[in-house]
Amino acid sequence: MLKQTLATFFLTALLAGCSSTPKVPDIHENFKAKGGDSYSKTTMRLMGSNKFVDSTNGDEATRKVVGSGAMKVLQLVSLDFVGLAQNSLSDYLIEDEPLAEKSQLLVRLDGVSEAELNTPELLIDKAIGKVEALIGKLNLSRIDPPSFVPERIKPVFYNYDLNVGVCKNAKDITTCVITIQRPEVESYDKATQHAYVRFNAYGTELLAHVMGRYKSDDMSLYITPNHSEFDSDFSYQTATKVPVVINGGRVHKFIKGAKFTNGAPIDDFVMYYQIKDNETGIKKQYKINVADYTYTKIN
Repeated sequence: MLKQTLATFFLTALLAGCSSTPKVPDIHENFKAKGGDSYSKTTMRLMGSNKFVDSTNGDEATRKVVGSGAMKVLQLVSLDFVGLAQNSLSDYLIEDEPLAEKSQLLVRLDGVSEAELNTPELLIDKAIGKVEALIGKLNLSRIDPPSFVPERIKPVFYNYDLNVGVCKNAKDITTCVITIQRPEVESYDKATQHAYVRFNAYGTELLAHVMGRYKSDDMSLYITPNHSEFDSDFSYQTATKVPVVINGGRVHKFIKGAKFTNGAPIDDFVMYYQIKDNETGIKKQYKINVADYTYTKIN
């Protein structure tokens, strides 16, 4: 029952955003980082947002809109973790910026002609293929999605056996699922012939682990500092202390002037996970060591 309920969270998110009119990508003559922008902020420009801002250390108001003293922020349910109170997490929200609220996966496609932008579905298929090849390197045992998952969702609903590989670490705690949805060809650079496809990403605990092992620079994962899902039986939340971008197997904060080489090793990165039984109110909280995908109960 727990496994089915958690899987329903991902399905609900997918169904909420299945149909949309294809976006007209931003076309750049020769895309360059702006002076002083962090590697993470530049990555978010490629994802389609100019609202992310840097701070001196990446820990304070990293993404708060400059000059927005009366900013309306999304109300979050506190995780009650030490150092992860609701107030500190709400500092990282951007007003009217949907990309700040969900984790995002950006896939770069090389050697794309401008004419190919007229068939975005083919570019999206190539991007999905790259994601599947990446996850396939973990040698996980993919199992069929639950029967209640509609056929049109199944290609982007990656469901793995909890008895195999790193997924064993999540057994009796959560599911071992990655979903990517709402694909858009966000931007294109004429000079390099790079096209960038962005997906909303769920199951970021496992996806962050996969990205931490991936040393190439053609995929980037932005992780929002707080993500919540709710169901009649259970609710769950994941959190990080600050928003980050994972690329090239390293973790990048939104720090003024930070370059790719300033990224921290994946070994230093942790996530937090909470599941709550809505009937009893009992919460179970875990610290996730992303590098080896191990869960340590903390409450």
